[in-house]
Amino acid sequence: MDSDASEIAGLITATPMCDDCLAHKTGLLPRRVRQVMNRLARTVKITMSSGRCAGCLKQTVVHRLG
Repeated sequence: MDSDASEIAGLITATPMCDDCLAHKTGLLPRRVRQVMNRLARTVKITMSSGRCAGCLKQTVVHRLG
């Protein structure tokens, strides 16, 4: 797992987060976040659901590990 994937996995293990907040927290471009999420989804279970993002507190699509 590369460092971007490790960082994102660490963030969504602790809290549900949206794409924009993951991009902001990691310093990655939003499209890179989506690429990393797609790659992560091949090896670990990532749940995408409607919920409150822990980063921005918006009701949106959030990602969780597990």
